Amino acid sequence: MEPIDDMLSPADLLDTAERLFEAGDGNQSMYRAAVLEAVTALEAAVQNLAFVALENKVGKDLADWMEEKTRMDFDTRLGLFVPIATGLKVDKKDRLWSEYKKAKDIRNKVTHAGRRVSRTQARNVIDAVYGWIEYLNQARGTSSASTDTLGTSADILGRFVQASARLERVIYNAVRRSDPGRESSRQRVLQIDELWRLGLVDESTFRELAELRSLRNRAVHGMLEDISISDQQVARFNQIVDAVEAKLNQS
Repeated sequence: MEPIDDMLSPADLLDTAERLFEAGDGNQSMYRAAVLEAVTALEAAVQNLAFVALENKVGKDLADWMEEKTRMDFDTRLGLFVPIATGLKVDKKDRLWSEYKKAKDIRNKVTHAGRRVSRTQARNVIDAVYGWIEYLNQARGTSSASTDTLGTSADILGRFVQASARLERVIYNAVRRSDPGRESSRQRVLQIDELWRLGLVDESTFRELAELRSLRNRAVHGMLEDISISDQQVARFNQIVDAVEAKLNQS
């Protein structure tokens, strides 16, 4: 396993992807390069998360063997090794997986077929990678939350965190569209107030989102006390994000 210190971080790779995208201005070479950097960022994120955790679980020799056997099989790394290493649910029927597969297909066509990439396709690939990295980063805290108490299963918690990751991406996209000159770094968490400021949610929905995000923070840090997460809350979270996405796409 290569030393992580010798590798560019996912944040560095995504920053390069964003710079290439913004410099594109119709330049196919820039959009193609942005796609390659973005997907590499996801690969780096999984490398950092999954194989370090696997080494702790199964030992260095077996983790190295698993890494070698899947050098050309990232689907297995993302869909199987991440859940094994972290307990994080990866649902192949979920939109997050679907967006990954679309991004991978575009990357493969760029790499193996010299395919042109539109500005929209490049943006979609970058956003798909952001969604995954946000999910993986947020899920780092789920291991500290008990999955056997208070009715909060690993499945429900995983889907709840996915919904939260989608919310972060929607907030970022809303801010980026309203103010293209604003700093593009996603190292900090944007506030849901941005959705209120931009008129994408009403006061009642804003309060719901604030409560759901607060619940997410307590859940992944093992602070649930007498609170449980229900399927209804997960569905409502996704329903709100769907509605905001629809408004954003219409603007």
